[in-house]
Parts: sequence; C-alpha cells; structure tokens
Amino acid sequence: MEAKTSRTKSIVSVIIGVIVVAALIFLGLTFYNQEGESRQAWLTAGADQASAADRLDVNAAVQTIDPVKGELVVRLAFSPKGALASADGRSATQDLSIETNSPTKPEIKFKKGQPLSSVDVVVELYGGLYTDYPFDQHQGILQVYATATTPPATEGEKPQEGEVPVSVELFGFVHGFSIHGSATSDTTPTYADISLDIARSTSTLVWAVFVMVLLWLMTLAVVGVTYYVVTSQRKLEFGSFAWMGAMLFAFVSFRSAAPGVPPLGSLIDFVSFFLAEFIVAVCLIIMVSVYLVRQPK
Repeated sequence: MEAKTSRTKSIVSVIIGVIVVAALIFLGLTFYNQEGESRQAWLTAGADQASAADRLDVNAAVQTIDPVKGELVVRLAFSPKGALASADGRSATQDLSIETNSPTKPEIKFKKGQPLSSVDVVVELYGGLYTDYPFDQHQGILQVYATATTPPATEGEKPQEGEVPVSVELFGFVHGFSIHGSATSDTTPTYADISLDIARSTSTLVWAVFVMVLLWLMTLAVVGVTYYVVTSQRKLEFGSFAWMGAMLFAFVSFRSAAPGVPPLGSLIDFVSFFLAEFIVAVCLIIMVSVYLVRQPK
C-alpha cells in the first residue's frame, strides 16, 4: 500500500513538473513574440501611394546600430512607379537625383535607363550617451528628397527638373535594440522626414540588470566569508583563496556577457563591476594577511 502511494505521488510530481515547464516555455515564447513586435519599426512617410501614381518608392531597412560610433546604417532600395518607371520596372525614364541627410551619401544619382541599385546610407545618432548602458537612448533623423530631370525634346532647350513624390517605407529590426519611428511635421509628398528613437530592448535591459545584481550578490558572499573568518576565528580554508581569485576573473566574464555592452567606463561598470572587483580584491588581501598572521592552533 505504501509503495503504491509513493508511486502515485511520484507520478503526480512528474505531471506537475511537466505542466510547470510547459507553462514556463509558453510564457517565454509569449514574451519573445511580444518583444519581437516591439523591436520592429514599420512606417510609411511621404507621398500617398493611392494619390501619387507617378512616384518613387523607397524601402528603407535598418541594417545595424552602433551607439559607440554614433551611427545607424540604413539600406535604401528604390522602385519607380507609374510614368517614372521603365517597361521592366528596374530603371527610371528620367535622370534621378536623390538627396539624403547622410554624411556618407548626401546625393545619389541614377541616369535614365540605369538600374536602381540599393545603397547603404549612414544616419547619425544624437541625444544620448552610449556610456549610459543599459539605459542609453538615442535619436536619429532620416531625410529623403528626390528630383527628376527630363531631357530636352529639341536641341537648344534646357532640361527640366522637378520634384518627385517619394514614399518611404521604413523597416527596422536589429537584435538588442528597440526602434520606434515617426514622420515629423516637415514631411510632405515630395520630402520624407522620419524621426527614429533607439533604446535597448527589454531582454537586453533585463539581462544587463541581472548581471549587475549578480555581481553584487557574489561580492556580498565574498564579504560575508571574509567577515566571519576574520571576526569569529573560523577555520581558514585554503580553497577560499582560489575561490576569491577566480571571482576576480569570473567578474570580467559576467560583465562581458551583457549583450551589446560598450567598452569599460560605462554605467554598468561604475554601478557594479569596478566596485565588485575592488571589494573582492581587498577581501582576498585581507584573507591572505590573516593566513600569514594568525597562529596555527
């Protein structure tokens, strides 16, 4: 009877364990999907595609974000529509000049009949310090303006240049960052002005905070051991030296495990890493001093 009851308890425990694990996996997938949606930025700015048949569609895809360099790389792909497009749709029927606010590609030109290839442009980030990691926030502005030049019909006439309606569709998804975009009040059918707000994603923020808390908990453990060994005449285990020495190197690995962590000198270092390394080093020196001074029993 007791064996049967014990078997029943074991089966119930296994079932409860499976249910708990399944619930945790479900919560993890839910959180992953929600964060994936928050990291994506979908935005259309400029000309209304329904009212501007003859236009230039621009697909802007965020490729990389580097807060240390203070730049964001966006890949621009161009697609002419209506009378502006050639028969195959791969080139324009007029010479195109596309202006951006990028310091690397301020002007992009395509000749009539030339395939419109994709171009990577750099958007400068401002308004934030990467040393505030993991709470740093940054802003950027992407501006797109296009003109078309019509060749003269007869010799002696001047080419005609005019504005081209542009429709910019922005897509942003970069691991470790949350991107939010919005069209500013300066946006017109022929001029797209997009404001970008960049911050760390929720998972990055949670993990970085966890690393800081973990460094402090491990440091407090070292302080506690040192305190009781020094004050209560507890036995001094030689393995404590190896443990504390390993902590000094382990802290470097923990600090580097934070996703997208910048070089030394950031907020995470002054709040946890530098202090943890210093305190553990002091405790190790104290333990060695006690070992050398204390008389053996």
